[in-house]
This record gives sequence, structure tokens and C-alpha cells, in this order.
Amino acid sequence: MRPLMDLGQSARNRNLPLNAKFFLQRIFKGENYLAVFVAGVPLAVLFEDIYGGEAVLKGQPWYVLVPFVFAAISGIFWLRFNRIGNYSKSTLTFLIAMIFAWSILISLEIIDGLAHNYTTYLVPVILLMLIFKPISANAALRVGNTLAWATILVIVISFVHDLFRGEQLTALGIRLPGVSLAVFEGARWVGPFENPNYAGPIVAFLLIYAFAKTGWQRWIFMVSGVTLVLMSGSRSAFLGSLAGLIIIFIYSRSPSLERIGRGAKAAIVGAIFIAFSVIGIAVDPTLNGRTPIWPEYWKMWLADPLTGIGTQEIQSRISAGKIGPEFVHAHNLFLDLLGRYGIVGFISITLILGLALAVAIGAARRSNPSSLALVLTFLTIGLVEVHGSWLYWSIPTCWLLIAVLVGSRQPKTKPLNN
Repeated sequence: MRPLMDLGQSARNRNLPLNAKFFLQRIFKGENYLAVFVAGVPLAVLFEDIYGGEAVLKGQPWYVLVPFVFAAISGIFWLRFNRIGNYSKSTLTFLIAMIFAWSILISLEIIDGLAHNYTTYLVPVILLMLIFKPISANAALRVGNTLAWATILVIVISFVHDLFRGEQLTALGIRLPGVSLAVFEGARWVGPFENPNYAGPIVAFLLIYAFAKTGWQRWIFMVSGVTLVLMSGSRSAFLGSLAGLIIIFIYSRSPSLERIGRGAKAAIVGAIFIAFSVIGIAVDPTLNGRTPIWPEYWKMWLADPLTGIGTQEIQSRISAGKIGPEFVHAHNLFLDLLGRYGIVGFISITLILGLALAVAIGAARRSNPSSLALVLTFLTIGLVEVHGSWLYWSIPTCWLLIAVLVGSRQPKTKPLNN
């Protein structure tokens, strides 16, 4: 691996154009260790979509091996990164709270008798790497860039893969030999994410993150996000995108909008958000079958308020026919935590979300609304969907982490040899 890690340094001594040298030096900076790791998160999803659970090495499938490969490369970058500094107290508390919450939830699931794949242990490992070697907000933006481009890449590869297999795909009403692209006939885009209710929220973050960028990257992320959110037909993605765009609008520094006070902007977009919500409820009072599920999860929590009834019991009830397969989760982040993990799990995750919101609000006050837009997108989606994972690194969880790191005050660092 040494030649790889020396590439950025050796570029100075090669007859390369100045912009190429600068590009290589930026890529191979040790501070990019988190960007290296998050690139593997969407790729693991792609490998699971293509190969499923097929064992590759010592009984482990690709979707388990890929995160470890990227974690190993990330570790090499991390070892090269010699920067001493500290995050703000709120950011550091957030990272510690994530480790604490993971410890609580994994303990409850182990007690419940559930098996887990080894990638769950990458959660505390990556968080400890961040705690011991903080990264700057600029490096956090590079993490966001990496996750956004990696997500687009896996969507494109998945599309091409399915196209060559002659499967039915969903897109914009176009028909090709062996391929049915018919979103306007009731089909919903899924991509490599198994379910449109997972796919929609993932690309909603892509749309909101676009406003943290400028130039051509903003347009690519924004057009991709808007198109795929519409194709997914996901209500949670619509709501989450709307919430994020509201924050972008309120804190917009456009000359034409700065004349309108933030209070007036909030009132305007708040009324629009409420109107959309009321219309949605009027058209579909059950919110696509979600509302009948919520009382059941409330009963689950009442049955065991401290630690919840557990994932095992929920699966047993589904297998026994006591509840339908749609009850696999609560379609509400907070009710799911209560029913599954009780008040213990609920408090641990609510603490994380509260800290993320505090960091993001502080960033918005410093004219950096992107962090708050991403956090509110995450929270709004959580009102009607259980997205991401607290036991494994998932794309939504990575976006929550990026939102906090981008919104954090710059760590006071003293660069050494890097």
C-alpha cells in the first residue's frame, strides 16, 4: 500500500500539470479518511443488489466484505493524518452519543437472540476514528461529495445491470426491448435499494445536499434528486425534500429574497407545508396504510415500556399471522424505537437527533443552512418512514453524520506532517 499512499507526495516531483498535482494531493490527503469509507456504503448496497447473500470469502457475502475493504483503506489514510485538534463540545458529544446509542441497541438485540453481520462493529470504529482525529468542515464537504457521487454511480450501474439482464425497470414512460419504463402507469422507481420507500429518502438527501454546492455539481445533484424523488413516488421523500427546501428558502441570501424577513419567509413556507400535508391527509387518510400500524407499535411499547418487545418478537408475530408483513417496522422512526427498544432505545436515539439539531441550528445562525436542511430532511422523513440504520452504516445515517460535521465549528487544529 506504500506506493499508493506516496502518490500524492511523489506528484510534486513528476512532470505533471499543476492542476493534476493539486488534484492528486487533495485526493490522497490523510484527512479524507472518512470520505474513503463512505464511498463503500453505497457500493455495499450495489453488491447486495447484484449478488444478494452469495458467500464469497469464508462464508461472507460481498455486502459484508466491501465495507471492510473500504474501512481498511480508510484506516491507512487515518494513520497518515497527523492533525491535533478538537471538535466543538456539541459535535464531540454527538459522536460519543452515537457510540453510546449503538452500544445500547446492539446489546438489546444480542439479548433478544438476534444474529448480526460483522459490519455492525464498523460503527464504533469509524466514530472513534473521528473522535481521535477530527476533520475540518471542508473535509466533511468532501465526504458529502463522495457520498453523493457514489450514490449516483451505484444507481447508474444498477440501471445498466438490470437493463442487460432484460428486467423490468421503472423510469419515465419509455419502452425499450425487454424493458418496461412506466412510472406514469403506477410503477415506482426502486433502483438498487429494494423498496421505493427506501430509495426515495436516499435521493432526497442528494437533492438537499445540492444546495451546499455551486456550479455544475449543484445542477447534477439537484436534477438527479428531483427526478428520482418523483420517480420513487415516496411520500416521505416528498415531505423530507419539502422540509429541507423550506430551510434553504428561509436562509437564502439571494438579493431578491433578502428583502423578505426570515419571519415572513417562515410564515409563507410554513403555510405551504401545512397545506400540502392537509391535502395529502385528505386524499389518503391512512397515509398509504401507515396510520393503522402506529397504534399497534404503541401497544408494543406499553407491553414492555423499558426495553420494548424486541425485533425477535415482532418477527414472531408476523410469522404467526398475528400482524401483517407491513408491520415489520412502524413507518415512524420514533414509534419504532419505542415498540422495538422501549424508552431506553428511544432516549438514546432522540439524544443523537437533538444534538444534531442543535449543531445544525448553530450552523444556520452562522449562515450555513445546509446542515439544518439535511437534519430536518432526516427528521421529517422519520415521521412517516423508518429509514437508515443505527446498527450499521447506511446512506441516511451517513448523511446525518455529514450534516453535523459540516455544521460543526472548525476544529482548532495544529497541522503536523501530513
